[in-house]
Amino acid sequence: MTTAYISSIKTPVANKSASLIYYLYGNSPFETLFQETLKLKKAMEGYSFKVLLKPEELPSWIDLSEKDEKLADVKALPTRTNLFKYLIELTQDGYYIDLFLFTHGWEGQFGKLNKSSDEDRVTTADIERELSVGNTGFQKIPIRIVWGTNCYGHTLGAAWRSVGAKATAGACQVNFYPNAFGNFIDDWNKGNVSFESAVRGSDTDLVRTAVQTWVRFVDAPKKKKEGKWSGCPGLNTVLGDHACAKDYFDTWLGKGEWQDGQSGKENMNHSSFMLIGGDKDITKNTRTRWP
Repeated sequence: MTTAYISSIKTPVANKSASLIYYLYGNSPFETLFQETLKLKKAMEGYSFKVLLKPEELPSWIDLSEKDEKLADVKALPTRTNLFKYLIELTQDGYYIDLFLFTHGWEGQFGKLNKSSDEDRVTTADIERELSVGNTGFQKIPIRIVWGTNCYGHTLGAAWRSVGAKATAGACQVNFYPNAFGNFIDDWNKGNVSFESAVRGSDTDLVRTAVQTWVRFVDAPKKKKEGKWSGCPGLNTVLGDHACAKDYFDTWLGKGEWQDGQSGKENMNHSSFMLIGGDKDITKNTRTRWP
């Protein structure tokens, strides 16, 4: 590496706050896991600049009205290109960024369930390439936190942290509790609550019960009717420890992900557990530096 190249690498100023919201699900049963209004506008509270990446229309259970959407300084489509474009532009303009991902996920990637182009998916390789020092000219991208509903979100944590993110939280496997966001953002917005406390405090009995009730009384009967699952005998349910529970959750979980000896409820909790990486003590009031 030449001296000229070294001197050209910039340290981000990162002296003002920005929120970047990436929302992309497409039509899918996953949306029904939100058993309450998605408090999307709370992810824009208290930030100097707000970027909202969303489709032209949002479903009715999103709390953003047309008026609320005007809270965003920038509105654009949730494409891979736009995600990296605005992360880099915010860095250039002196912002540090809280990144909120409302989307599907798989190991090492997130985006639209039924993608129509590469613009609908983002991978760990994309993150590492597009936000690299060679591509951006910055030592690090000043991302303060990454929080997402995407399944297997933890598999992207190391990539986000490698390009600059101070703290990340992502589901262990399938995330059955995206509705925990409401509790998380309420605590995060208090300013003095640590990232770890906000994440851990969001997964409440009320959050779990709402989705478990939907699984037992809505999704399980639907799958049985469609012939995708054979049902449970007698008084057994998919939330218990009968073999029928494993059969049902095999329609959700990946091969080998079912935890033997645990009930359906316990498997949902295990699968959805948010793994935290980086600075667990960071708060919304924290002012930090990169690198």
